[in-house]
Amino acid sequence: MEVLERRRAFKVVAGAGLAIAGMGADAQDSTAIDRALTELHLRLQQVSGKRDYSTLPAILTSKSQWDSEALELLFHYRGGVKQLWDITDIAGGWLAVIRNCVNTHQFALKTRGYLPVCGTRGSAQLALYNNDAWVKYGLANLLHNKPATNTFQPSVRGLAVPHNPNDNFAESIYGDAGATVTALRERGTVFLACHNATYELARHLHSVGSVPEGQSIDETTADLTNHLPPWVIVTPGVAAVLPILQQVGYHLSA
Repeated sequence: MEVLERRRAFKVVAGAGLAIAGMGADAQDSTAIDRALTELHLRLQQVSGKRDYSTLPAILTSKSQWDSEALELLFHYRGGVKQLWDITDIAGGWLAVIRNCVNTHQFALKTRGYLPVCGTRGSAQLALYNNDAWVKYGLANLLHNKPATNTFQPSVRGLAVPHNPNDNFAESIYGDAGATVTALRERGTVFLACHNATYELARHLHSVGSVPEGQSIDETTADLTNHLPPWVIVTPGVAAVLPILQQVGYHLSA
């Protein structure tokens, strides 16, 4: 299986070389950057999958305990501009800020190979758990406005995608309706989850009695992790991963 994957990868790279042969240097660079971003998202889809952890400890010690392959793909991405956010508070307009950056790079700057990556921890990570987790653990009770469901992940079906991004702005994917986790994910934003934040959430849920009877903290941590969508990249710790991402060219935004 590994040999076959290498052969497929070789064919992709070889095909890219044939496609850009004879182009000018600028055209070659743009084509290579676009292809690198496309291949990154394709590979991220291929390595994502359903998580079925039964228990997870406070400190992870094995790559099998987080999405190590997906994280390595981010470490090795060599495409265009790579922008990074570290979000710790679910309140505020952080999703609108990311949306505005995506809009600016897409329409104004026309940045090739632009990759937005959002790391969440603290209360911000509540935005990434699915609705089943919100209901099972009463996650809404941890927020002041107590939404009934995870309003950060609404369906994007039927969301307007106008040819002119200024048309019907408030209700389009480029406007107010697009400042959501799901809409930004549809536009190429990668979301990182923090295991340490999940473990601390599990401890808190235990302290307030919001877990099934007899379920341990390690089991709650595993179950919460299993309730993160497959397109979320689980890291052993977002704060620890940030400097590595910066070291390989990701630009941390305030």
